[in-house]
Amino acid sequence: MRNIVYFIGAGLTKSLELPDKPVPLMWDFVSVMADHLDSDVILTTLAQLENHNVYAWPSAEASALARALVGRQRDSNPELRVKFRWALKNRPAESIESLLERAAQPAGERPAEESPVRFNYAINQVFCRVGWDLDFDPLETFLRHQFAPPDAQHTFVSHNYDLALDRAIQHVSSGGWRPADGYGFTIPYSVEDDPEPVKDGAFAGVQARPLSPRAGRPSSITILKPHGSLNWLVPYKVPYQHGSYGLELQPGPVIVPLTMSGELRYWPSTGNFQPVKCPGDSPHDVGICILPPIAGKQAPLPFLKATHELQTRGIREASACYVIGWSMPATDTDQESLIRCAIQGRATELEKVIVVNRGERPEYFERVASVFGVASNKLTIFNCGFRDFVQQTLG
Repeated sequence: MRNIVYFIGAGLTKSLELPDKPVPLMWDFVSVMADHLDSDVILTTLAQLENHNVYAWPSAEASALARALVGRQRDSNPELRVKFRWALKNRPAESIESLLERAAQPAGERPAEESPVRFNYAINQVFCRVGWDLDFDPLETFLRHQFAPPDAQHTFVSHNYDLALDRAIQHVSSGGWRPADGYGFTIPYSVEDDPEPVKDGAFAGVQARPLSPRAGRPSSITILKPHGSLNWLVPYKVPYQHGSYGLELQPGPVIVPLTMSGELRYWPSTGNFQPVKCPGDSPHDVGICILPPIAGKQAPLPFLKATHELQTRGIREASACYVIGWSMPATDTDQESLIRCAIQGRATELEKVIVVNRGERPEYFERVASVFGVASNKLTIFNCGFRDFVQQTLG
């Protein structure tokens, strides 16, 4: 059996974007978010990041507008949102990874426990708004071609929080991949409804339903998400505890939002409390499990540990590797270390390393070759983007 491992980054989802639905990348996340200031969640997040001095590049204009737009005495004049939008867009670009890291660290009057949770909500809102308004044709064409051979095992290591790849795999596999066990660990519950706002202290919660894993032969497709996912809901520890990345999560269970027909979906709730009631238990406030790709990021969560172990196994057993739209950020030292260690544990060199990106410099490809343990001239390079890669290779 052939084993193929895929490393997926934000460039893949970006390649599927429609003209009026921009998808954020690492360096333009704030700029894209600024187009959604009609969302109070996103507005408050970006204003609070400004008020808490998270940005490396100060902006007196953005700072003054942020103070006016949030708080008890906030100004509701829509023109201020427009001005704030342009102030954010005109600032020099900063990596979302750096912003997330600084947001999680206390500095002066910055409340470290609040910013990461608020940032997670805002990231989720952007992707909820994009939703499935993407051109899935190139991705689904590629997946159909990859899944056609019956004797192949596919391991996708997705560094994306979003669900574009997950949705395409679920659609193309026609039931061959299921969320209950398709992420490399068991997800026991799903929710089909969204929580209503808490009223008069009531905490009834959305009812979770048992989620059945695939029966019979295990799937040949696994999606591993070492940085978490926007559809992984996990109960917060109670009493609430603040860790390096905001409120700490319990070891489980993981709950996934689905439609009535079992299809993946985003979790659109913006409430301060998002209670879910699992069978035989009382309602628990849940949070979205996403973690920034920064050094020492690994959380003591068993399902993330299982993800790392399966990723190592996938690399060691792979015959071929695809790197698609992944920038391999220098801050993600945990992932680089994991890949290098797994490569060192292989008996043989990878047969093929195919790298698909857009406009990357030679040093990027040299780094990919080094991390994956092959000579630079052994790489197969497509540097004109995923859409053109599919057109070139699959017609």
